[in-house]
Amino acid sequence: SYSVLGAALLWFGWFGYNGVSSVAENARGGLTIVNTNLSASAAGVSWAIVDYIFKKRVSALGIAVGSVCGMIAMTAGCGFCPAWSSIIIGFCGGAFSNLFVTLREKYHLFDDSLDVFGCHGICGTWGVLATGLFAYSSDITSEVNGAF
Repeated sequence: SYSVLGAALLWFGWFGYNGVSSVAENARGGLTIVNTNLSASAAGVSWAIVDYIFKKRVSALGIAVGSVCGMIAMTAGCGFCPAWSSIIIGFCGGAFSNLFVTLREKYHLFDDSLDVFGCHGICGTWGVLATGLFAYSSDITSEVNGAF
């Protein structure tokens, strides 16, 4: 479908967005691309798992939305978090976002027809918090480490 094609194009474009945001043509730039890919993949999987648990079905559109949620969650710390943490950040971001969207639909909490807040608000907030948990210092960043 066109939605999956759009998500694939967005995923490809996000590599440029996050890769250029690192402002470095070195290993940091490569790390941002790896983190973006791992996080998006993990979020797509977690979105599918939550869909299966609550709705007893998995859809390509759901996996595409979950992947975008993973990229949103990883954007804040894509150049400052180790690669293993991007899997956790993406997986939790996809799950949190899907749970929020599912609960909003079930209880009719407020009108968010395109689930913009469910994806961008929830995953963006989680990504900023997760950056504080998983960021590490190096020769480029400050001397402050994350919690883990």
